[in-house]
Amino acid sequence: MPIGLPSAAMSRPVRPDGARVCLRATARKPGHEFPEAGQLVRNSPAPDRTEISRPRHPARSSKIGSRAHRVPCRMPIGQAAFFRRLAPTVGQNPPTDLPTERLPPMPSQSNAQSYVSARQDFSRHPHWDDLLALDPSVVAEKSGASYEASDGGGAFGMDFMGARYRLNLADRTAVSPPGRSELDYNAKIVLLAYLVKSAAGPSPGLSGREVGPHSLPCGDLFFKGPHELPKAPLAKAFGSDPGALARASAAIGAETLGALAWKARVLPKVEVYYYLDPADDEFPADARYNYDANVCYYLSLDMIFALTNFLAQLLISVKET
Repeated sequence: MPIGLPSAAMSRPVRPDGARVCLRATARKPGHEFPEAGQLVRNSPAPDRTEISRPRHPARSSKIGSRAHRVPCRMPIGQAAFFRRLAPTVGQNPPTDLPTERLPPMPSQSNAQSYVSARQDFSRHPHWDDLLALDPSVVAEKSGASYEASDGGGAFGMDFMGARYRLNLADRTAVSPPGRSELDYNAKIVLLAYLVKSAAGPSPGLSGREVGPHSLPCGDLFFKGPHELPKAPLAKAFGSDPGALARASAAIGAETLGALAWKARVLPKVEVYYYLDPADDEFPADARYNYDANVCYYLSLDMIFALTNFLAQLLISVKET
């Protein structure tokens, strides 16, 4: 026997033409096809591996990436297992316990404007229900607003941007004082959210300390990107004329802190500090905002963002008029 050859290989019968004969047809791997006993091994075509579908092993079917997940396709093993889990089992009936309710259709182009108007209906905002569920005397005490009881449901009055506004509980409306235009939707929500949040927790009042927006809880994550504070509009409108900002600030009742610094009591217990850096030969104009350290007791971050935008718009509108 030649050295290095196993005895089983030498014991196989050999035909006169030199081809060995396969005595057993035992597949070493699932899916591989071997010639039957007595067939020639030489020149036998190899099985097409792209068409081999290996059966799942019941004990290993839950292991992603195992050999049991190989499928007759050219996608990666893990990806094939993922899509196999999404696909229904062959022969299995579709589930019958799926919800039959359908979402309401999207508005067409013709009634898109009415759909937006319905969504921005101030009287249907959920904060109204929250406010009506609270004790009006507690809300007035913690927020610094006044409450006038009446048979129709009463009303809250509060100072906002240097003017006195009124929230009627009966018809759920916000009434502007004479000489002021009607508030936009976001400004009305700020008034409503201020009353609700003031009564929901402690009310420490004004601290007298100013902090930057990024120093507020989670402010460094919120005030960026689409929630960037309106620095550019204020700098563009007043960068070349700081005196106009001083006159607009006085019109809304803001207090002058310095040559280019102001403090506005926008709500009874909320103060906003704003500063202007006018343009010069080297740098463009810039603006920044700070807040009282206790502002988060009365407004959430999104309401602070809406409040600051309304303040900037109000100052710009006063200048234009």
